[in-house]
Amino acid sequence: MQSSFLGPLVLLSCWIASEAPPSKYYIHFTFGLTWDEAQHFCQSYYTDLATISTASDMDNMDLKQYLVWVGLYRERWSWKWSDGAYYSVSDWGKNEPHWDPHCASVYFSNKKIYSRDCGTHLMFVCRKGNDYTFVNEAKTWPEALDYCESQNGNLASFRSSDMNQIFTEFDFPVWIGLHRDGGSFIWSSGGSGVTSWKTGEPSSNANCVALSSLSRLMATEPCDVRLPFVCMWDGNVNVLLVTEEKSWEEALEHCRGLSGDGLSFDLVSVQPGDEHQHMMGKIMAADTEEVRSNTAGLTRCVS
Repeated sequence: MQSSFLGPLVLLSCWIASEAPPSKYYIHFTFGLTWDEAQHFCQSYYTDLATISTASDMDNMDLKQYLVWVGLYRERWSWKWSDGAYYSVSDWGKNEPHWDPHCASVYFSNKKIYSRDCGTHLMFVCRKGNDYTFVNEAKTWPEALDYCESQNGNLASFRSSDMNQIFTEFDFPVWIGLHRDGGSFIWSSGGSGVTSWKTGEPSSNANCVALSSLSRLMATEPCDVRLPFVCMWDGNVNVLLVTEEKSWEEALEHCRGLSGDGLSFDLVSVQPGDEHQHMMGKIMAADTEEVRSNTAGLTRCVS
């Protein structure tokens, strides 16, 4: 469903900012971006790539979850395994498979299968005989297939009964905000933080830093490698949904009128593309009939 910001009436949603001491949250994304892309994504939609201010911050990161490519793909009207296997597929996630995405992935949390755009960069699992190998660098589905075939294997096929044995806790790197600038390492947010390096790190051969999902140790990686990443979010910046229809001028006045008692509000512009789709997802997730029935015009407020 698409929305327009051109209508005379808008359903109002607002970003709220508090002057109280910030609460920091971490959001782990399972698709892969380069370090620069991840930084841009986090700064656009959240606060920044993760800064680890204290050792306890690492405990607040849920890094166990992952989404991986497997060998299932849609050809015309049916789903097939890339290695020609005839295993039946019954473990689709809720409302899956979707019509448009032609490639399949497995989510670790619930061991369910989800259709995804084949051009998304995800980690993946190869199969060679009865052996399964987790590859912790994100690639598109065709790139992952090529990689597995280059290792004399294929993207993973499996029986439903084998999923718990195949998709276990894997160790993989995730981008954080630490990177080398000149001769020293600094955090993308400009703040201070702690480091916990693997033995032999930091290497002089790479300038961006990733955190191990299991050991929580840091290592340098080439900045152009695509990895999952962790964004940092100021918990005092939030979305307020106002389920009232207003003109743009009324919406602006309404948001600014909410300011006070340590809170400030304003309208924000939303650029076409990813930012627009991201905000639409947040608004559509609100469980109100007003939101579901008024998607012709949407705006939001920001501090």
